[in-house]
Amino acid sequence: MDSFKDHPQSVGEFKSDRTDDCKDWTPRDVLIHVLRGIDKGEIDTSVLLVAWTESTEGRHSKGHFRVSSPDALVTMGLLQTTMFKMQE
Repeated sequence: MDSFKDHPQSVGEFKSDRTDDCKDWTPRDVLIHVLRGIDKGEIDTSVLLVAWTESTEGRHSKGHFRVSSPDALVTMGLLQTTMFKMQE
C-alpha cells in the first residue's frame, strides 16, 4: 500500500491555504491532503464521507458518494455538521 505522508503540497493546495478559497485546488489535491494527514497520523478518523459530481450531457450533473461509517445515523450527523460549518 502506498503512503502519502511525504507527498508534497500542490500549488493549488498551497494557494488555497493562503486564500481560504476552495476553488483554488482540485478534487485530487483535496484527496491527497486528507490521505497525507491520515498517513502522518494528523487525521485520526473513524468516519469518512466523500461526495462528488460528474458532468453529464448538457448542463446536468450526476452526484455520487462513498462512505466509511459504523451506521447511517453517524454519517448523517457528519453531513449535517459539515453543512453547518460551511455556512459559518
